[in-house]
Amino acid sequence: DVDALLVTFSSNQTIIQETTLPRDAVGFSAHQLTPGSAYQVAVTSRSGGLTNQSEVTVRTAPTPASLLSLSPSSFGDLLLTWSPPAGRWEKYRLFLFDGAQQIVSTVLDRDALNFSFPGTSLTPGTQYRAVVRVESGGLEAESSCDGSTAPAPVLDLHIRHSDETSLSAMWSHAHSGSRDSYFLSIHSGNETVDTREVGPNMRECTFNVLTPGRRYNITVTTRSGKLNTSVSVEGRTVPMALRMLHLSTLGADGLQASSDALHVSWRSAEGVVDSYLVRLQDGRRTVHTLAVSSSSPPECSFSSLVAGRLYSVVIVTRSGGLENTTVVQARTQPATVQNPTAVHAARGGFLKVYWRHAAGDLDRYVVLISYNHTVLQNKSVSAGHNECAFSSLTPGRLYAVTVETWSGGDVSSVSTAGRTLPAAVGSLVLAGQGTEELRVVWTAAPGDVDHYEVQLLFSDMKVFPPITLGSWVEECILSSLTPGRLYIILVSTFSGSYQTAQFTEGRTVPSAVGNLRLVPQPGLTDSVGGLLVSWTPGSGDLDLYIVSLSTIDGVDVDTRPVPKHVSSLDFLDLIPGHAYTVTIQSLSGTLTNSNTAAGRTAPASVTALQADNGRTTHSLSVSWERPLGVYDGYRLQLLDGAGAVLVNRSVSAESRSERLEGLTSGRWYRVKVLTLSGGVPSLFATTAEGQTRPAAVRNLTVSSENTTSLSFSWRPSEGHVDIYDLSLYSVSETSTNHRAAGSRTEHQQPAGDLVDLQKVSPAVDSCVFSGLRAGSLYRLVVVSWSRNMSSDSSVLARTVPSPVSSLQVQSSGRTDRLTVSWQRGEGSCSSFQVVLYDVFGATLGTQILGVEHQSHTFSGLVPGRLHRAEVTTHSGDLTNTVSAYGRTSPEPPTHLSVKQGPTNDTLELLWSGPASGDYNNFSLQWTPLGDLSITHTHLTSCVIRGVFPGRNYKFAVATVSGGGASGNPTVRSLPIEKSVRTSPSPLKSIHCFPQSSSSLSCSWAPPFADFDSYQVECRRTDSGELTSVLKLASGVTAERLCKFVNLDLERTSRVRLSEPISTLRNNSHLIIWSTDFRGSVLRGAGPGF
Repeated sequence: DVDALLVTFSSNQTIIQETTLPRDAVGFSAHQLTPGSAYQVAVTSRSGGLTNQSEVTVRTAPTPASLLSLSPSSFGDLLLTWSPPAGRWEKYRLFLFDGAQQIVSTVLDRDALNFSFPGTSLTPGTQYRAVVRVESGGLEAESSCDGSTAPAPVLDLHIRHSDETSLSAMWSHAHSGSRDSYFLSIHSGNETVDTREVGPNMRECTFNVLTPGRRYNITVTTRSGKLNTSVSVEGRTVPMALRMLHLSTLGADGLQASSDALHVSWRSAEGVVDSYLVRLQDGRRTVHTLAVSSSSPPECSFSSLVAGRLYSVVIVTRSGGLENTTVVQARTQPATVQNPTAVHAARGGFLKVYWRHAAGDLDRYVVLISYNHTVLQNKSVSAGHNECAFSSLTPGRLYAVTVETWSGGDVSSVSTAGRTLPAAVGSLVLAGQGTEELRVVWTAAPGDVDHYEVQLLFSDMKVFPPITLGSWVEECILSSLTPGRLYIILVSTFSGSYQTAQFTEGRTVPSAVGNLRLVPQPGLTDSVGGLLVSWTPGSGDLDLYIVSLSTIDGVDVDTRPVPKHVSSLDFLDLIPGHAYTVTIQSLSGTLTNSNTAAGRTAPASVTALQADNGRTTHSLSVSWERPLGVYDGYRLQLLDGAGAVLVNRSVSAESRSERLEGLTSGRWYRVKVLTLSGGVPSLFATTAEGQTRPAAVRNLTVSSENTTSLSFSWRPSEGHVDIYDLSLYSVSETSTNHRAAGSRTEHQQPAGDLVDLQKVSPAVDSCVFSGLRAGSLYRLVVVSWSRNMSSDSSVLARTVPSPVSSLQVQSSGRTDRLTVSWQRGEGSCSSFQVVLYDVFGATLGTQILGVEHQSHTFSGLVPGRLHRAEVTTHSGDLTNTVSAYGRTSPEPPTHLSVKQGPTNDTLELLWSGPASGDYNNFSLQWTPLGDLSITHTHLTSCVIRGVFPGRNYKFAVATVSGGGASGNPTVRSLPIEKSVRTSPSPLKSIHCFPQSSSSLSCSWAPPFADFDSYQVECRRTDSGELTSVLKLASGVTAERLCKFVNLDLERTSRVRLSEPISTLRNNSHLIIWSTDFRGSVLRGAGPGF
């Protein structure tokens, strides 16, 4: 017997699916598996507490690749791409077919996503089919797509014939491949003129009605399906011949000249002109020759000519072999001089003009100087000279200078500007000075002045950008200067870009020192004080400092010169706590500046400072000895361990002690005492340390517990704690006195064994101890430490007992009772409580058992009913409960009958339900096993189809209670059984033949059924008289003959062939034969015809 079957699907030792099947299950389907993966299937049969297992390895088929694409590349190859399949696979196998012929087969690794079939093995313009096979283990999946190679282009494309209006293109077919047609197009520039489509066997095409003399491009496109390949050739139509020539009206009508070029334009000659030939001649020498097409504008240009030279222009009109000539003369413009320059030569009222000679031919130069468009002076200069001078001009004035070049009657000119040198200012002097400014004045400069610029120099370097002033200004204040520095002030007169400068010197007043401070410092001995005088140097330049020290009432103490790079000075033999005044003078040249500040030496520190807690938790007593020198009080500070000031109070000069109250227990403190004199503290504070005692934690409680751990919480100790020691002890049930937890000022070792020890920070207010024994009693002791002082608190706690395991509720085939069994959990416990409930939650029974029990039976239950059992483990006041469902076995059915159905391959089963109890369904099984179709017509009846003819079947029906869902187990009753044999199938293909005048011979094929033997009967058709009976063994086949003798052939005979099977007989297969007097078969009727 088998209670149930457990089917487990796993992969790589990981369980994928796990399903429990009824004991009569013979198959199982698993879904949502990974394609192409191997799985281990384990079928475990369970009977009571015993199991047996069978294993097999199966594999899911891989999924095919998707999104296949087969397309040609520019190199003639075919590129196959695809998207990888879902799941797992090992490799790809690729095939390429040309129709039914395989031409490529290759294997790729699993990471491949494309493959290129080389064009060397392919035929252009041919359609191929690519197949991608995904392989995983021994399984595979295929997908395919179609693609075509591009057709091959035509060969030897050329222009076969051309005339004025037509072009003929000719080509050769490609050596291999197929094509659908040729498509031809003719273009002129970007315009499509005409298109043609010709058959695949054509090799020539002519385009007509074209423009004479025009260039065309003919493209031949080979088409195959949707793929094209193109080749182009260029050709030109023959131009039209000239028919009429008109030379009489030819003439040049336009000439444009520059210094090195001539531009010639004319009206086009009437009639047909092929081209123009234009020649440029210098005397009898031809300089340039240009051909101008008749389709181009009637103009041309000659460049790189000699400026100012006279040339002849000859225009020849051509039409066929005839010419006509026209001659005109033109002169190039004379060139201008290069780089004309007018300079003042550092002389007032004077300009010198010079230039580089003009290129080409010229006669002379003319130089003009003007102001406000009025020519003031002019000079003629021969072609061999290139300079001249003008004097008696106004200082600082801007003049226009023009240099003309003359050649024949043509002139070219170029102009430039020239400015005379401006005059300097007069009477430049220093009028005032400060720490950061200087003031200068002057008188105005004669002549034209645009503006003045004032520039400040130091060590021949510009200090900042120059100051620009109007021509009417005669003074300037220079600010933001460096104190104590000697400057050069430069005043420049500007006219255009020219300037004339005048300068003078000036020094700023030095600045006083800044941040003058008197800082107390230790003296040479403990009985004297000191002062550190420091300052920050003033900005600017200076020569040295003079430092003077005096008392508040004006008595001089000391005076010292100090170099300018020094910024501090010590006075170390002064009275502690006394007040002083310091004055510092800054010297630069003959100028000075000073600053004064007052300060006090630091008083002496107290001695013999002590801080005693007096064995209290909230106060410290502080005492000290009086210092030397001048002082007027003390400052006392109390600091915590982090250095934060908690108490800061002033104490009178007469006091020698102070008490600090309201301090925190367990806290470490530091006490500082400073001596004060006029608000100045002593340089060093005298310090002492003290500490109060710590307090124990409060409200130590158990916050949660389970079978293996305990969680505790508490309120932190008042005051300061460095660390908590957490000690967990196991406590014997018999030795504990269960006293309440409390605090102790001194740490004591409690009774029991130490289980665990933890050290936690003061910020922690809870802890967890894990890995404990279930159901056991423990004591936690929390010790608060602050330095070398401590206090403790403790509490008792118990872990939750472990639940029972392997809980089962079984009927063991009984209809009125259930047995609850379990295995005891780990750890300690005191008892078990077993409770049985019905499906509505009503309690049917309760039993408390000792820890030595592992099962209990409840009787008097309803057959087939679902129950829930709970087993509670007790340990002290703590419990742990688990539950399970069980069902009593239902009563079996009370009656079973089997009868033949409406067809030979159907049976009808009827049965009666159990007399009492609960049930949900019925289970039907049969032997021998086979694929039968079951149709339930009612809860207690069904129709079975597909039974085999003549076979003996045994049917068993059992009552089923429960639906098999989780928590709702299924239970079957003992079955009731019934055996039945089905009717054999009728014979087919029966043939009878006359043997003689008194006998027949019959043959047949064996029926598709189980059978034992045959019985052949022969009767008269008119009277039904039985004339012959023959019994044959089942081994008789269609080749054996059965003969009947002594028959009256003038009558119709009837032959019956039956198949006896055990006690059943099939007599329904009647074969009727009619014979004539010659013994021939006349007709036959019955099954098989």
